[in-house]
Amino acid sequence: MQKIATLIVLVALTLSLTFASHAEEHNALTAEQKAQGWKLLFDGKTLAGWHSFKEKQALPEWSVADGVLKLTPVKEKHNPGLVTNEMFEHFELYIEWKISPGGNSGVFYRVQDEGNDLNNTGIECQVLDNEKHPDAKVNKNRQSGAAYYMYEPAKDATKPVGEWNQLRIVVTGQHVEHYLNNEKVVDYTILSEDWLKRFEASKFKKSPKYGRIAKGHIALQEHGDAVEYRDIRIREIEAPKTTAAQPSSPATPSK
Repeated sequence: MQKIATLIVLVALTLSLTFASHAEEHNALTAEQKAQGWKLLFDGKTLAGWHSFKEKQALPEWSVADGVLKLTPVKEKHNPGLVTNEMFEHFELYIEWKISPGGNSGVFYRVQDEGNDLNNTGIECQVLDNEKHPDAKVNKNRQSGAAYYMYEPAKDATKPVGEWNQLRIVVTGQHVEHYLNNEKVVDYTILSEDWLKRFEASKFKKSPKYGRIAKGHIALQEHGDAVEYRDIRIREIEAPKTTAAQPSSPATPSK
């Protein structure tokens, strides 16, 4: 009887460890996710598929350790960020991030490998320590989950610093949604009347290509603070049947 009891305990322990192992498996796709069209942008081992902004390869401040994509910031003037080699137009992006205390970073989309910064063309979903970084106190449109400087998050859905946050960005045509830890925090339409009004009042109004080129790179911002990313995956989704017209230049700023 004692041997049977011991065997049962061992089997239960083995199953428990197996389930725990699968639960903690990162940077991998399930059969269901593959069937849904998801693909990994980060394999958990290398920086394959990424390069630093306007560079041919990733700069040394970006590294991979223990299945995590890490930024170890440099003190001198730094490159704006890490950029995917591929470009995407209509997509759903999933990524997990963990910011350092007082840290600042961002996940960009619609980025072109041109200009002097990611936000010359790309739109940023803010990654921030809302408690300690001063930007969070300046304006809510600079808090985590915001479309930086344009749309504030509906709520602070961040987890405490040191914990992993789950971010999902959905872009279909000109319509964009940000989800942070399963909460929809931002919903807007590029080139809508509201968007144009905010654009004209923002610091981006001198960047005529900001957000306007539908197909672009995904990028992770280097802002001088340590940050970690993992489980970066994307799936391309069906384009909407109709999209808003895309003007060749921004509307004339209001006087």
